[in-house]
Amino acid sequence: MKKHVNEKENKEPNNHQTGAKGSAENQIIIQNQQPGTYHINLVDGSGNIVYETTSETKGQDIVLDITEANLDPGMYLVKLTSDEAIKVVKIYKK
Repeated sequence: MKKHVNEKENKEPNNHQTGAKGSAENQIIIQNQQPGTYHINLVDGSGNIVYETTSETKGQDIVLDITEANLDPGMYLVKLTSDEAIKVVKIYKK
């Protein structure tokens, strides 16, 4: 399931609003990030880290392939940590 997380909204916009390409399952696209290194955690409703990775970006979208996480439907938190800031965004998997 493709989820889109953007800076201004914590809801899931459709592909036309975000300019996302393709329709791959189990991807999270994080938009409008500043250049840098990001440590990314995906946390379930019980507070367990179900996926984690580090991503280096030059300001482009971060695309996470979470196929291996084998997530159940529900709410998750995406926590992005960089040297400058920490950001937490809610996503929902159907």
